[in-house]
This record gives sequence, C-alpha cells and structure tokens, in this order.
Amino acid sequence: MQHLDDAADLWSLMRASGKPSSHGLDKDVIFASQALSQLQTFEQVIIVTTNPNDFEFHTRYGLYVWDWEQTLLDCRDNEINFRYSPEEL
Repeated sequence: MQHLDDAADLWSLMRASGKPSSHGLDKDVIFASQALSQLQTFEQVIIVTTNPNDFEFHTRYGLYVWDWEQTLLDCRDNEINFRYSPEEL
C-alpha cells in the first residue's frame, strides 16, 4: 500500500504545481510512483510509453521517459543508449 500513499503525495504535488490530472488518483500517477520507488534500487528507471507527455512532470524526480515508437526504431537501428535520455543524445 506504500505505492498508493506515494501516488497520493505525487498527485498532490502535481495538483499544487498546476499540472492537470484527473480528479482522483489515475493510473499514470500510480504507475509513476511505482517507477519512482525503483530509483531506490536502480541507478536509472526508464518509462517507455506511447504518450510521453503524460509522464513529463515526473522527469524532474529522475525518471527517464521515452517514446515507444522512437525507442523501437532506435533499437532496430542499434542506436539506443540506455545511459542517456533521447533528448541528451
């Protein structure tokens, strides 16, 4: 249940910053809080999604957010570098 508490805190931060979200905890906030909790274990956590804008707010906390289609293209062309976000390449 810690993830739900973390998600509630994250949702509150988003609302306070003016970031639009649903009126309650939505799946993106719950997913992002779970991803953020992985930063305690892993040096880097990457969310690959079809809608990176949904997770843009969370990059300020250390998450990397990559576009699904672009990541597939990069993998196909052997251009993916997991050490950096696509914007840094």
